[in-house]
Amino acid sequence: MLGVLWVVNEIINRKRILSDQPLTTRTNRSLQYEVMQMIMFFLGVGLSVDILIEVGAMQHVAYWCDQNIHNIYILSLVLGAVSSVMDNVALVISGISIYPVLDGNTPDMTEYMQSFVENGQYWHLITLSGCVGGCLLPIGNTAGYALMKSEDVTIWWYFKHITGKVLLGWFCALGVYFLVDYFLR
Repeated sequence: MLGVLWVVNEIINRKRILSDQPLTTRTNRSLQYEVMQMIMFFLGVGLSVDILIEVGAMQHVAYWCDQNIHNIYILSLVLGAVSSVMDNVALVISGISIYPVLDGNTPDMTEYMQSFVENGQYWHLITLSGCVGGCLLPIGNTAGYALMKSEDVTIWWYFKHITGKVLLGWFCALGVYFLVDYFLR
């Protein structure tokens, strides 16, 4: 389906894509093309995650994480580290899709399971770590890739000048979250 949409877009907008100036519209050619690419990217990520849910892969990942890790802070750190080299949007969507939202009114719910209720700690930590971890390297998010492309920034320069600051900010944010969670909940 996504491939068909891509081919149709290429055929319809061929003259606009190949020319320096748009034919009849004032919208920039590169903006038109990149918006279509972004729409297809998010559709592809969503469909891929849905396939993983449908075949039961996410359920197996959740079971493995419950048996071997059993700590939402470590889970969020792992997701953040992985999102520095893979796209953070795809990983955050996958991280959110691993566990179902649990009902908070269940009487025999453990403290670990309380993290997965609506607006629970797990959802906050996965979002925070996935998004901030995606900024550790420029290849972890779309904005970093655009920076590399437009400003000729290398990964090594980014690692040397930016990664340490992002890492410090990430650990400070996790520390503040932990303290607020520990003392106020």
